[in-house]
Amino acid sequence: MKLHFYVFPDHYNFVKSSYAMTKDMIHAFASLYGEYPFVEEKYGHAEFLGWAAGMEHQTLTSLNGWGEMLVAHELAHQWWGDMITCDSFHHIWLNEGFATYSESLWREWAYGKEDYLSYQKGKFYYGPGTIYVEDPYSEDIFNYNLSYRKASCVLHMLRHVVGDSTFFEILHAYYSDPERQYGTATTEQFREICESISGMNLETFFQQWIYDQGYPDYRFYYSWKQLATGQYEVYGLVKQVQTLGPIFEMPLDITVTTSYGDTTLVLWDDEEEEPFSFIVNHEPLNIELDKEGWVLAKVTVSDKPVLSLENYQINHADGSQDNHLVAGETVDLIVYIKNHSLELENVNYEDYIFKSLFNYRLWNIQSQGLPDSLWKYKIIIWHQGLQKSNTFPKEAQNKITDYLNQGGNLLICSQNLAYDLSVNGNTTDSLFLVNHLGVNFIADVANEEIAIGIVGDPITNGLAISFNGPYGENNQSSRDVINPASSAVSIFKYIGTQNSAGTRLYHEDTGAKVVFLAFGLEGIAAPLENSAYILLSNILNWFESEITAVKLIDDDQLPTAFKLSQNYPNPFNPTTFIRFSVPQSGMVSLDIFNLMGQKVRTLVREEKAPGHYEVIWNGKDENGFQLSSGIYIYQLKTDKEIIQKKMLLIR
Repeated sequence: MKLHFYVFPDHYNFVKSSYAMTKDMIHAFASLYGEYPFVEEKYGHAEFLGWAAGMEHQTLTSLNGWGEMLVAHELAHQWWGDMITCDSFHHIWLNEGFATYSESLWREWAYGKEDYLSYQKGKFYYGPGTIYVEDPYSEDIFNYNLSYRKASCVLHMLRHVVGDSTFFEILHAYYSDPERQYGTATTEQFREICESISGMNLETFFQQWIYDQGYPDYRFYYSWKQLATGQYEVYGLVKQVQTLGPIFEMPLDITVTTSYGDTTLVLWDDEEEEPFSFIVNHEPLNIELDKEGWVLAKVTVSDKPVLSLENYQINHADGSQDNHLVAGETVDLIVYIKNHSLELENVNYEDYIFKSLFNYRLWNIQSQGLPDSLWKYKIIIWHQGLQKSNTFPKEAQNKITDYLNQGGNLLICSQNLAYDLSVNGNTTDSLFLVNHLGVNFIADVANEEIAIGIVGDPITNGLAISFNGPYGENNQSSRDVINPASSAVSIFKYIGTQNSAGTRLYHEDTGAKVVFLAFGLEGIAAPLENSAYILLSNILNWFESEITAVKLIDDDQLPTAFKLSQNYPNPFNPTTFIRFSVPQSGMVSLDIFNLMGQKVRTLVREEKAPGHYEVIWNGKDENGFQLSSGIYIYQLKTDKEIIQKKMLLIR
């Protein structure tokens, strides 16, 4: 079979090395899946310009880029997407997830198992959303995190669940199925083939990974002891602590390392708390859960007690029993601690008890007054409820100002705080609202019941919330109308007026972050039962994420043209600088794409005044994960112009 490559002459030397891999890739995929589906015809690439991506046209893929993984991804679509096509966009993962996983299989074929495991782990997606596209008309069917990354992980995990040989037998059977070949398939039809070949009931596996949200968040507690036989008992507990998604049912590898080598034992985990006990012949040096990364999960490991504060009681000498301490007072402090881990000998429990007292605190200002200091807290959630006067007294403003000056993270949920500081407050109150919280007050009561997230925003992209529905307390009778002030940006807009319902602010000088919601999280009533949880999770993730700051460069002359400069340094690792110039005010976006045209990061999306700007990018995607080595496209866009350039990240 001939391979045809249509290449711009000046790109010949750039594409030659990766295009030359195509023959070996066809051989690899034909061996893994079945013969190249169009072997009686041809395969090749046609290069194009305009936007950075690839498109898997049957027998001749269009490419703007020549990265090795892009070539592998689009080639794999000849099997999964062109020969067998998803029956509808509900099942788009059967195209994109399979092609993305094929990238990993090529890595394994060409570079070995360790490279495969490392590359596939880079595809792990820790976030909300389902792989199954419930409503293709309103949802993003080409959601890179779900239809590509997480979907590829489903095949990775299925391989471990059924075993290597059975997994590739499944792929051969799927390829060869006369009902599917040169036709279409649904998730259910693929599952039927998996069950037929493996002899396993995979209903739960597909339900939890395709139709449900989330991933397991494991707490792994372990210890060991020597037995009278001279052997060692390894014992412990695996606990699932995720709040999004089901209790996952998965086989988990527990690897015991000794001076004589590794022993891997399998625990079937289908409970919230799953104890285990194994006997090994030699003394353990280390014990690991899912060492090779076969499960899309987070694992927190401990061979020490993990304690949480259940309650506490203060017995006052004067008998007041008000649970409020006064300076100089002598009291008895009784602390109730729950041990979530294993009982171990020779442990200083006192250290753990007092550490646990400071992990999380619920503080009622009305009954307890203000804390002495806030600096010790990583994140503060300030929930004001319906209170409409004295919402932020001067003492509280001073403490919050000090907290933000030290780089704190502050979430405010209040229907009336902006109103109170602006209408009832003095000049100092108004300046605090504007300068420190990043909010301008517009109106007291919002009439709209729906707020829409901002496209590209790291918190609200793709979110819509309603205050009238089945899940909330429906107590949002007096939501403020606000707009961003200072360098803040809007994160929610009311659907009618397009005024803001929420803002976020990054204090570049201190690193502090503020999210201001002109409503209470408890009042979110739709569209999903967990809409409030998703929003809160996104906010907390933003607090934890690194910020890529946009800096205005001093220059006596304003730009006369829209310009995007080459990043520097280039190649880079781990950070690079990108400069651009804006000749007139308007909405500007600066986005990073991989060579498949998938957006991996939004660096700028906001109104910009005329000027010269500089952005620092740290080589991470929207979720804070390090991107792999390769060529990336950065694109500057206004409503009138688009400029894009290429840069090289080397790990």
